[in-house]
Amino acid sequence: MLVAAAQGGRVVFWHGSGELSPLEPIAPDLDTVYHWWSMTKPFTATAVMRLADRGRIDIDAPAMSYLPWLREYDESLGAITVRQLLSHSSGLPDNVPAVIGWTHAADEPERDQTAYLRSVFAPYARLSYAPGSKQRYSNVGYMLLGSIIECVTGESYLDYVERELVRAAGMNRTAYRFDRIEGFDGRNAAAGSHLFWRMETPFLYAYYWGKLDGMLVHRSSRRLWFAEIIPHSHPPTGLRGSGRDLAAYASLMLAAWQGGEGLVRPETARNMMSSPLPDGAAALAEGVAAGTDAEGGFGLGFRLNAYRGRRIAGHYGGGPGFNLGLWLLPDEDTALVVLSSDTRIRLGEIMGTFVDALEAEGMLRR
Repeated sequence: MLVAAAQGGRVVFWHGSGELSPLEPIAPDLDTVYHWWSMTKPFTATAVMRLADRGRIDIDAPAMSYLPWLREYDESLGAITVRQLLSHSSGLPDNVPAVIGWTHAADEPERDQTAYLRSVFAPYARLSYAPGSKQRYSNVGYMLLGSIIECVTGESYLDYVERELVRAAGMNRTAYRFDRIEGFDGRNAAAGSHLFWRMETPFLYAYYWGKLDGMLVHRSSRRLWFAEIIPHSHPPTGLRGSGRDLAAYASLMLAAWQGGEGLVRPETARNMMSSPLPDGAAALAEGVAAGTDAEGGFGLGFRLNAYRGRRIAGHYGGGPGFNLGLWLLPDEDTALVVLSSDTRIRLGEIMGTFVDALEAEGMLRR
């Protein structure tokens, strides 16, 4: 596990514990690469918002105006806006648990992102609720955002986001595959692990029937260790990178929130870290004012909550072998990173304990 804290644009604390894998019995460091899984979503959202800042995407326009092929499925999808896709308020269903099987090995051909989305979209081309009326997590919504990026830029999602966001942020140990990280030989990468006697294990065998053994670098009687797993769909789940790079991204987003130069305009950063639904905004404001915990739903790419009255914008990521968390404390210009290659850890408790420890050390103000 790697934990790190950044303040004022620099890493002020980090610690690595455990081992990269049974084959590499050394502790991780700030440059160890982990698969981030759903922590990719803030990056997809940031890429969309950078295009919006440049006038190339109108986030209040219908998604169908960028993806006219949505009409082939259901005219009711025309009510969905880009903002609603970003904030998980589109009404589209999620693809869990099917998404567990939407992966391939590193030596298999890469998927065209929009073509793949269109090949699997039909079962999800329906509204579970009126767009904008509530929020429910949807990987499928973020797949659509990846296709909007491809439509607007005329490039592949991977090429555009890696060049125009990841590299622009100075993140040199982050990409959608190991072989897309320049100069990376794969040695300082954490192997995701999974305790065999877990409720998720039957799903692994169900979706990877006949392939699971080939996806492992090691196994014992109690635990599985995975080789690099590539999602078919990258916009919700594809990035992998280091703690140093994740802290760099978080620091630039915090800089924008503070009114400085970042990856997006200051007003855009504040928009991304605010709830578009009145109930979520009210719950978060109440928690901050009362000094209590509160759930604020989703902003544009970020989960929102209050921890003991501290405003939090962050995200979690989890998939075969990994469990990860990012918390941005915008009022304190602080970012917390937890990257773990163990699916058992309780991220929320760890992140809260991390905040408490920093406060006890005088590193956070009240």
